[in-house]
Amino acid sequence: MDSPATWSGYSLSERDRRWNAVRAGAAAAGFDCIFVPVCLDRHSFPPSQDRGNGPHSDSRYLTQLAAVSVVLPTDGRTPIVIGERTGPTRWIPEVRSVSRRGLSDSWADPMATALLDAGIERGRIGVVGLAPGKLAHVRAVDGVVNHTGFAGVAAQLPQASFENATDIVGAARYAKGEEEIACLRRAAEIAAAAIQSLQDTARPGVAEAALYARGMRRLLELGSEYFPLTLQAEPLGRLRYRHRNSQLGRTLGSDWIVEAEVNAVWGGQVAQETQTIALSPLPDAYRAAGQWQREIFASILDALTPGSDLADLAARINSFGGPDGLRASVSLQSAGYGDDGPWLRTGDSPSAVASVRIDPGTAWVCQVTVHGDHDRLQLSWGTTVLVTEQGATQLVSREMEPVSIQ
Repeated sequence: MDSPATWSGYSLSERDRRWNAVRAGAAAAGFDCIFVPVCLDRHSFPPSQDRGNGPHSDSRYLTQLAAVSVVLPTDGRTPIVIGERTGPTRWIPEVRSVSRRGLSDSWADPMATALLDAGIERGRIGVVGLAPGKLAHVRAVDGVVNHTGFAGVAAQLPQASFENATDIVGAARYAKGEEEIACLRRAAEIAAAAIQSLQDTARPGVAEAALYARGMRRLLELGSEYFPLTLQAEPLGRLRYRHRNSQLGRTLGSDWIVEAEVNAVWGGQVAQETQTIALSPLPDAYRAAGQWQREIFASILDALTPGSDLADLAARINSFGGPDGLRASVSLQSAGYGDDGPWLRTGDSPSAVASVRIDPGTAWVCQVTVHGDHDRLQLSWGTTVLVTEQGATQLVSREMEPVSIQ
């Protein structure tokens, strides 16, 4: 992978697939329309590891535009889109503008007008992002809707009912179409290429800031949207400091461990790959941890079977018991536009994902970390996997091995 691929955006048929899926879910729930109000500022409110991708993921999913409001009638009419400094696109031929006089004045009035123009003044309105869901905004404990703008809309439609509908759009986002899967695969390939660049660069005597810059350069030159690397780097046996920016004045040593969590974004889809790099021969304890790590990952892949209940998988994640004092922490989260769900972690109750099924076309970021008391051992590895009719498979081929550079 030497240069960025070209991509002309999602097709109109992909747009219609998404809109129809959301309309069908909304109609089944008895909503007259789906409403995505203006959401919190994505730069000052990062509720998840997806950072700025999370708060505006619904508007981007429905329109390919960030920071817009959407009114999508359930009866099949074209959605009304409101945005600031946003022009028409192939997906959205018309965007209503807002003024810049202040959030309450600039957003509440045009959003309320859009609902009134759609004839929903007495309707049942499903509001996306009003609260966290099982399938979207799983880390945003208070939702992502801007209260001022939303309250201004509700005040102008006193006879309408506003109810949470986060998982209506979340359900459509959960199972990916062919174009989305292709974008996720490309994102995973970019992330893997950045990891390879880090492996090629990491040597004793290299400044940690230079290592960080090399990884970020590889992501960007291959066409990923900006998404900061997450690095941990310390001498073997120390608890490592996790950071998302370059660290000046630090130089890699001959006995250091580097852990890289790399996210790449293509077509809005976020894929993640994680790798541990040792700048020394691996101690036996790490080799034993790596073997158990592989067994855990194989067990998770085996359980990601179409039609299975996620609660069973959550129980399996909680059942992993380690040899020789080792313990594991597993994170399994649906991949997509940002802050997607479901999200399963070691220690979470299976009831949190009860009744959610594993569907073909779902993609997951799986990260397995093994901890141990011996030398404060920590060994992480992760990848993005796709569930097909035949089972789960990695989107990019990478061996589940810590890399030892001697």
